[in-house]
Amino acid sequence: GAITVDTFCYNMDKKVDCADFIEERNSGSSAYDVLVDRYPVLWYDLKTYDFPEAHIESFMDALQEIIFSDEFDVEKFDDYYDDALDSLEESHYEFLIRINADLTIFRLFDLMENGVFRLAVFDRFLTEIESTYQVLQQLYPDFISNMEAFGVSKENLENFCHVYDSLINSYGQLEANHYLFPDSLDKSMYRAFGDIDSLGVESSFGLVSSMNELFKIAQHGFSFPLWQRGVLQDTRDAIFLWSIIEFLFEADRIREAQRTAYYQNNSVVMPALLSTSFIDHLPDNQAEIEGFVIDDGGGQITQRGIAWGTHNNPTILDDSIHAGEGPGRFTATISNLIIGETYFARSFAVNSAGMSYGNNVRFVAEDESAVKTETSNDFAIRLYPIPVSNTLYIQYSDKIKDVTSVQLIDISGREISYSSTQLSIQNNRVKLNVSNVPEGLYTCILLHENRYMTCGKLVISRNYN
Repeated sequence: GAITVDTFCYNMDKKVDCADFIEERNSGSSAYDVLVDRYPVLWYDLKTYDFPEAHIESFMDALQEIIFSDEFDVEKFDDYYDDALDSLEESHYEFLIRINADLTIFRLFDLMENGVFRLAVFDRFLTEIESTYQVLQQLYPDFISNMEAFGVSKENLENFCHVYDSLINSYGQLEANHYLFPDSLDKSMYRAFGDIDSLGVESSFGLVSSMNELFKIAQHGFSFPLWQRGVLQDTRDAIFLWSIIEFLFEADRIREAQRTAYYQNNSVVMPALLSTSFIDHLPDNQAEIEGFVIDDGGGQITQRGIAWGTHNNPTILDDSIHAGEGPGRFTATISNLIIGETYFARSFAVNSAGMSYGNNVRFVAEDESAVKTETSNDFAIRLYPIPVSNTLYIQYSDKIKDVTSVQLIDISGREISYSSTQLSIQNNRVKLNVSNVPEGLYTCILLHENRYMTCGKLVISRNYN
């Protein structure tokens, strides 16, 4: 496929040299600095609970000091972190620890919307594949492998999916084109998880009683057959726990800020951080995919590119396009696609810590010359950079016409409005000056054709200047 390479990086709203930017980010820093830099939304969330910045910083410093007091060992970081957190639970940081645990749970359930099993159940209704297990076989074979590693055989998983599909079907017909379909199916899915108990013994999920226990399972593994509570129940609990563990560490932003500082201050190269975006369908059965090496992890990026295939989470062992080296943005054109076939793609990069992959994107190959059916993706809106200090860009699709105003609403409900005369609009992109807007967390609302649309959430911060 064709490759376009662009090695510019952005720090807030300013274009910067990638090498200088990455070197600065990977220099030794405090866990608090990492928190503010990489997870500003959590930082503002904590401030909304009236935690002063100084209190948040002193908590992060205290946690980091305890973690660093043990002998350096990458393999033991999570144990060090859990022990340090336990030691501070009865201190004046107790309330902050509790609030972060709650925020972690909320964030976790948001992330679980992208859990593989949930996506497979949705695909049963949205594709012509007859059963959830067949969806897993065709599109998500890595999930079956993960369940086997978790102690669930293919036979038991297939049997569970058959029972699970039957339960959902028994609740009544669901119309995939109805606007309430996602909520209705989610309701049926949770109901079916609960109704599994009526088919056998009591649920074993109660054996997991705390977030700390979930983290220990994620770190050290668990063997479900040892529970011997019933095949359906154990399989159900394995699926549910895997759906949690799949996103557990990503959800705990304070843990990840401490981990990054732990690695950086000990000059350990971390896996690279990447993102993947689907750009557009192209003529001649092609599609354009964008990758971005956001952070090189402290090591030189010697390879990067796009891996793609017809199943979830493709690797370079499937099909791949190499796109040079180093940090920054790059695009790749995937060719020889089959019209109507479902494809998956994700960016990859290699440094001395090994191979890393970005998020997974999914698309159905389209004939660019065909008449398109309007979908929700036609109204996609993207905000960048996030966080922003002075200039915000709002990129939107061709389906959005006649943008006449933008509103920013803070967490207290205060509105800041921009009329059409205050907006700079060019090539489906609004350029917005937010230099006089107070720092904080905002919801962006866009008005087009007398219709309000939510742009998304953004953080305004001048902490970097």
